[in-house]
Parts: sequence; C-alpha cells; structure tokens
Amino acid sequence: MLEAYLAALPRLPGQAGCLVAVGGRLLCLDYVSRPDVFAGLYGKLLRGYALEAVDGEESAPLSPASVGRFLGELEIAPRAMRAAVGLGQERILDGYAMGRELVVEREVVALAALPSRA
Repeated sequence: MLEAYLAALPRLPGQAGCLVAVGGRLLCLDYVSRPDVFAGLYGKLLRGYALEAVDGEESAPLSPASVGRFLGELEIAPRAMRAAVGLGQERILDGYAMGRELVVEREVVALAALPSRA
C-alpha cells in the first residue's frame, strides 16, 4: 500500500515544496528554496506522509478555506529569532501556524510548518 502512495505522488520538475493533507486534515507544509535540494529530500518526506496516510482515517475533503486560513496564519505568525546552528537565523513560528524557518541573507531557505492543534 505504501508503494501505491509513492507511485501516485511523483515529484514535479522544479518542485521546491509541498502542502500535505491526509484524510481531509491539513498535515504540514515543507519548503526548500532550491528544487535540486528538495529533490533529494522528497522521497524521504513522501514516505513519512504516506505512512501518515496509511494510518490515517478518511474524512471530508480538505476545504480551500482551511488551506487559505493556514497560509494566511503562516504569513502573519509571530516569529522569534535566534541564531541558527550554521549560517543564518532560525525563526520559530508560534500561532495557529507553527514551525521553523531558516533565513540566510534575508531569504527563507527552508520552512517546515504545521497547523497548531491548540
């Protein structure tokens, strides 16, 4: 069953991220600024998403309003800055949309976010 999910969701040329919903529930957004780097990560990420789908329950389709709310909240989420382990700064997002983003020279180079369950 896992292989069926993997085959059904190939990475698209130039793809640098994905917004993931499983069983009508928004799961996460993963983004890397360089498509070639995302290409190396996609298989691992997709396996994790597929495992969530195998274990998940089906429900109503995800509504466009839910996606819009998440993206809007992600845009305005409060961000706490701190030095990153390597280059740049890490921003911690904490609100309806929560997660982390890595910023190098004012460019978001990586973002992992999910809706808060609170």
